[in-house]
Amino acid sequence: MDRQEAIHQFWNQFADAYDQNTVPDEADLVKGYITYQKVIGEFEDPVFPEAIIWTRSKSWRTADAILNNIADFLGEGGQILKIDEGRLWVVKGSPFAQEHTENEDDNIKAYRLNVSMEFMTK
Repeated sequence: MDRQEAIHQFWNQFADAYDQNTVPDEADLVKGYITYQKVIGEFEDPVFPEAIIWTRSKSWRTADAILNNIADFLGEGGQILKIDEGRLWVVKGSPFAQEHTENEDDNIKAYRLNVSMEFMTK
């Protein structure tokens, strides 16, 4: 798995995930999905991409569940994922999550996430 596939696979394990520029029209807001930035770095040069959890509901339940799964997976020290060229270390950023409030529809519930990704590669 190359760097781009690793980024996609990381986010996709929590909900349907899409590069922020490729969200299909049929993306399911009721089920929830994640949009993410595809940012690539070099060895010992961390990058700080954002992702957004999107849901449509009167409550925050679905968005909270996705957020909590990501937070639990990363824990306090992050996770190291194996990729073709080495490893990808993903750690919570600061702030890790905050409400994304730039929505005109009151039923859209969204969180903006910040992570640090370090490509430990050749």
